[in-house]
Amino acid sequence: MRVRRWRRSSEPRRLRRFSPWRWAAIAAGLGVLVGALAGAADPYRQIRQFREVMECERGVGGCFATERSSIVDRRSYVEMQTDPEGNAYPVPHFEVTWRRADGSRESREVSDGLYRKARPGQPVTLRLWRGDVVALEAAGTTEWFLPSPGLHLTGWLLAAHFGLGVLLWGLLMGWWDAFVFFVLRAFSWMLTGLALVGTAVEVLSYGPRSEGGRGWMFVFYGVLFTAGAVFTCGLLKPLEDD
Repeated sequence: MRVRRWRRSSEPRRLRRFSPWRWAAIAAGLGVLVGALAGAADPYRQIRQFREVMECERGVGGCFATERSSIVDRRSYVEMQTDPEGNAYPVPHFEVTWRRADGSRESREVSDGLYRKARPGQPVTLRLWRGDVVALEAAGTTEWFLPSPGLHLTGWLLAAHFGLGVLLWGLLMGWWDAFVFFVLRAFSWMLTGLALVGTAVEVLSYGPRSEGGRGWMFVFYGVLFTAGAVFTCGLLKPLEDD
């Protein structure tokens, strides 16, 4: 069985300057970028409005609607994830479920600290913004959640980041070595984008200072950015089959 080895290519297979494939990549990347930015406009506007209410809450308090609720269940589990180098590592998750006033149940992932205090049957206070639960207060601990427009904005900005990557490849690079390395470059580019977009949405929603239970997000995005940037830099040059 032949073992495939890869080395740096001194003469990459660069697409012709006016290759239809290269122009297609430029057009597709530009189209995705523009379309995603247009789609992000409304979630961005809503997040700015949420930020205004958040600043009001910090200043005078009582700016969010509240709802009395109770914990009905909680669970913890461990998920195995893999870093860009292929090393597997465990990631613990903590989740609580509460009952809304209309009888429906909602579950969110929370921090270890809140999870330890949240017991089934324990009364809690929910803070609401346009019907979304944006904070959970239990046993003197308050944990904040990203409102739904923040999740929508994250999705649109990630799509824009992907389109930007395709556009830059068509404009500045334009070479091809192997499909597997195309997948790896796309993965590392999006990993870096997730860190940048996630940090931007956090700052837009809550400002540069973190609210209760959300400080770990900046650490998480910092780790993602470092891993994605290191991996992306290592794959900037083309490789070819030995």
